[in-house]
Amino acid sequence: MSSQSLYRRWRPQDFSEVVGQEHVSRTLQNALREGRISHAYLFAGPRGTGKTSMARILAKAVNCLNDNVNLRPDNTCPVCVAINEGRSIDLIEIDAASNTSVDDVRDLRDKVAFRPSESRYKVYIIDEVHMLSNAAFNALLKTLEEPPEHVIFVLATTEPHKIPATILSRCQRFDFRPLSVAEIEGRLAFIAEREGVEAEKSALTLIARNARGSMRDAITMLDQAIAFGESKLTREQILDMLGAVDESKIVVIVDAMLDGDRRRGLELLHSVAERGIDPQQLAGQIVDFLRDLMLLKAGGSSLLSRSKSEIQEMEPLAEKANLRSIISSIRNFEEAFKSKAALGHPDLPLEIAFLSSTPSAQPTTALSKPLKPTEEPDRQPRLESKSGPAGSKVTPSAPISETNVKQRILTELKKRDIMLQAIMRSGKVLKSTDGEFVVGFKSRFHKQKMETEKARSAMAEVLKSIFGKKTKFEVILLTGNEPPANLQVDFSHSNKMPSDPVVSYLIEKHGGALSRAQGNPTEDENED
Repeated sequence: MSSQSLYRRWRPQDFSEVVGQEHVSRTLQNALREGRISHAYLFAGPRGTGKTSMARILAKAVNCLNDNVNLRPDNTCPVCVAINEGRSIDLIEIDAASNTSVDDVRDLRDKVAFRPSESRYKVYIIDEVHMLSNAAFNALLKTLEEPPEHVIFVLATTEPHKIPATILSRCQRFDFRPLSVAEIEGRLAFIAEREGVEAEKSALTLIARNARGSMRDAITMLDQAIAFGESKLTREQILDMLGAVDESKIVVIVDAMLDGDRRRGLELLHSVAERGIDPQQLAGQIVDFLRDLMLLKAGGSSLLSRSKSEIQEMEPLAEKANLRSIISSIRNFEEAFKSKAALGHPDLPLEIAFLSSTPSAQPTTALSKPLKPTEEPDRQPRLESKSGPAGSKVTPSAPISETNVKQRILTELKKRDIMLQAIMRSGKVLKSTDGEFVVGFKSRFHKQKMETEKARSAMAEVLKSIFGKKTKFEVILLTGNEPPANLQVDFSHSNKMPSDPVVSYLIEKHGGALSRAQGNPTEDENED
């Protein structure tokens, strides 16, 4: 014989029992007292935050037979008892995910006209209403706009942006927020006590964090944990049940990452993986920890759902870390969390995220390198020639390859516009000097895309972050091996680099000697 699950057994039965949504409870209770009941409500918010429970409580409150409106719902009158037991025919719950067609809504519309059998109002709760088809929404619109006086609609959704504006404008909207760790933990402790289960506070905290704002998910995990650990719940049992790793291991991994100790970090990752921990789960835990580290570094320690001792343990890492590098690392591990592992290498996304987050692996741009108060952002080194006799070799002071320049630009573009990043990959860097940047494309389509106002604006920001100053950005079309007609070669001074982008690029990448100190090259020299 199956027993009732905990989340159903401990479902809120009145407004005071709904955790974390006091703004909704207070507004609905005031409307009840003043007799200002709306004909349509929209409850929007993440899953497991109390939307359907609040809708059922509202259905009881508007139909409760208690004369004292402040005590509604009292859960003792025949109407409240019938709703609690699931046998009230005046409360109709519809799952829009499985009743999406226009015929389903037309059937609902035909039945709306019938008066309630034993209550003041017929209450229709339509869950996941965003799943209705456009035709179904249109069929519902007229009824929702002018329903009979004895009907109340409550629409619940996790994706309100998918609901047509014509529907939204006819509902009173209430947004349900994700619950905090402290709120979830308090409710779990209450349920565990009532169930006669002894639970460590750290075990309940771990469940609350993994619930990610969903009370229903947390209670479901508690139900599973009780079955897993019987009458005593410990942190170790919850870690085993969730397939998670203890946070002390996360601290050591992040410490190795901040120190740039690749070998130690990889060894730690593999030692955790050998215990059977899911790499995706580990990536998610690292993201959670880095997020808290970011808030601590930014001075938001009051926003953390952690004890004072836990925050004190994190402070040395926060002092060692750079805020921008933490943000970059969060992005890397988010990608690992979303990525599918390569065939035969389930740890590969995690390894790439770790190596990309070590200081030595990050590009030393103005966004990733910590700046001292008197220090300006890194500037792109310029190519300068040493003065000497004619024919002397022109040596760049700090040569930078096309690959290095391009990679830095691609890294910055990824943060702004992934489409521009993809187009830039096909480009060829022809000139990269202080104050001017030229890139060529073989495709006319790609050239036109990079010449749009949006692309130029993004490139202006990227080049400024790399060079530390405003840099002229030019796009040309590559039609052959010859230098572009609009960029002339200038050898008028032996102690200057040529202005031609192709020659500049070749000297920058390979080094070279100028055969003449003055004048313009002949055709033969240019071909050489």
